[in-house]
Amino acid sequence: MKKSSTNFYFPTSDKILTLRENYYKKYRKFLSPKQIQRVYDLEKKGMNRLRQGMKHRKMGMKHGKPGMKHGKPGIGKHNHPKKGNQQPAESSQP
Repeated sequence: MKKSSTNFYFPTSDKILTLRENYYKKYRKFLSPKQIQRVYDLEKKGMNRLRQGMKHRKMGMKHGKPGMKHGKPGIGKHNHPKKGNQQPAESSQP
């Protein structure tokens, strides 16, 4: 780790620890220890997903492909026609 990232890491980890301690005090009033552990596991899983998403985004930008998804151009939610913009089919009936 770089020295500058270490200086950032410790205060952040202290804040996270303080938050977890405060929430643990609140959670233990109505959750079992097993349920509290589940909350923390889900939080960790979500943070890992976020970290992986940031890593993939950063890698895409390094390779000059910020808009690419799954290695194929044009795949994404913005390239599909909107429901309101579809033209009705012409019927052959009078």
